Amino acid sequence: MPQDANFALLKDEVMEMLGDLDAALLELDKAPGDKELLNRAFRDIHTVKGACDMFGLAAMVAFAHDMETVFDQVRGGKIPFDRELLDLAFAAKDILLAMLDNPEAGDEKRTAILAGFQKILEGGHCPKPAARAVFAAPAPQTPDGPDGPDGPETAPHIVYRIVYKPSGQGLLSRFDPVALLDELRALGACEITAQTALIPPLHELDPLNCLVAWEIILRTDKGKNAIEDVFIFTDNPSDVTIEELASHTELPVRKPAQTQAPAPTVQSARPAPIAPVAPVAAKSASGAGAAQKPA
Repeated sequence: MPQDANFALLKDEVMEMLGDLDAALLELDKAPGDKELLNRAFRDIHTVKGACDMFGLAAMVAFAHDMETVFDQVRGGKIPFDRELLDLAFAAKDILLAMLDNPEAGDEKRTAILAGFQKILEGGHCPKPAARAVFAAPAPQTPDGPDGPDGPETAPHIVYRIVYKPSGQGLLSRFDPVALLDELRALGACEITAQTALIPPLHELDPLNCLVAWEIILRTDKGKNAIEDVFIFTDNPSDVTIEELASHTELPVRKPAQTQAPAPTVQSARPAPIAPVAPVAAKSASGAGAAQKPA
């Protein structure tokens, strides 16, 4: 387990997120259907996972990922948030806290918690019907507003240009910068370009220094604070620049299916029908009815 100043920063951040998760779970005990509280708990777990991933704490990342998966299903209304899940979440939070000091802490409890999460994901528990109805019910909608029956057709997004140029010596010994790019991808549509101009010849490379820079064009509705949170563990704040390129760009999100009226049929002008030709009488052998030449 690393013990440098950067890990101390990680530990403080994770402890803060787990403290906020504990508070959110306590409030969910009183209001289990609160969407904002469920989103808050999910964000805390997601932040803990991302921070641990940057420092290579694989066991904590895997454990937090399973917990995150369950909460993602809950906030999507696919499974209910009940007492069984609440107890598992409290226990998982305590295990994550203990793993900060000892990655192998609570192995048996961890196995039992993961089995409980898997059981919930597979629908192995039997919640009361009333509870399931509460969490499965869609949010009330305004018939004529943007959240009406057909839902919004567009959502406001902002386009950002982000430049990340790591400058810390020995950076790759502390965390993987690519994990930051994965965090940005989770915020929205990304176009990432690697800038390799500073990479020296092979014989001059230091394997612990990161000399690649990245330019990222990100379209997201999460806001600038969410982007800054991704880079919270960078050595130097000046390594990152965030520039807003376009505000409130309308991006298609969900457009209800519409039944279009068939295109009108254009009747082209038609020629009048040709009258049938009267049959021509057959000529007799004697030439009866033949035309006479004038004298």
